[in-house]
Amino acid sequence: MRMSSGTAPSPTGTSSTTSCPSRQPLPSPSGSSSMSSSVTFNSNITEGLDTENEQGEYKLLVDMKRLYAFYQAHDITDLADIESDVSGIITKANQQQINDDITATAVMLMQVILSWALYRTNPSEPSKQDLKRLRKSVVQLIQQCDELIQFGVANVQKEAFITVCDMLIIFAPQLKQNPNYSSLIVVPDKSVQIRLRDYVMTTVFAEEEPQQFQDEEDDEAKTEVLIEKTPNVSLIRQTHRLQHHRNAVSGAHLRAVLQVIPRLRRHREADHVESAGTKPYEVHANPATQLGAAV
Repeated sequence: MRMSSGTAPSPTGTSSTTSCPSRQPLPSPSGSSSMSSSVTFNSNITEGLDTENEQGEYKLLVDMKRLYAFYQAHDITDLADIESDVSGIITKANQQQINDDITATAVMLMQVILSWALYRTNPSEPSKQDLKRLRKSVVQLIQQCDELIQFGVANVQKEAFITVCDMLIIFAPQLKQNPNYSSLIVVPDKSVQIRLRDYVMTTVFAEEEPQQFQDEEDDEAKTEVLIEKTPNVSLIRQTHRLQHHRNAVSGAHLRAVLQVIPRLRRHREADHVESAGTKPYEVHANPATQLGAAV
């Protein structure tokens, strides 16, 4: 779980480590400054969601990381009200391919924004309209993260899973301690619970294959890729078969020659002894005939 940099009193009046850090007073911004920052961020969103615009993606990612860093320490909603914009980025990430780092940062940023929204409410007399809007945003974020866990890449899945866990901890049944917040309690349905359980089982408790098996699989994969890239695979395979057959024939021929050499030596010694007038060794067959038969 992502922990905030400080501890803030929860809306129920008790200390909570899962809530946002204590809000520090900030100077009240002018309306023109807030409007200007919103316009700049909106223009960066338009450019950053274009996958062919690398510079636009970089600008948007830097802006979101800065906003996330500020939101972790202060509630800057009055300076930059970007909840709908960030939620729109996550929605587009589930509909089309955008930068993975932008998606992961948007999920993290949205979790902090909603945590501050809960902290801003008045525990004694909260606005019913604000509570209704906050609950709707929380449920929407959980649904968006549920889709990212199913279809996102590894780093996006991780941030989406952590965000869902944070939301379920913050908006958990302990809010019943203050009856005014009972409507904010969020309980995920069975399908979401099953997917969260499966993600933990496959990601956290998955057994790693031994390094030996991984190396063998890598070698086989490299061989298959090399064969696929070769234009005439059948010719290469035939060449390998012919070379193997040639090596086998050469080996058989060499073994036959090695078997005949001792007989040739005995025949030569017999001829030498016979020419000297002594009894030669007995030779049963012509060595040359044996050599030809063996070959």
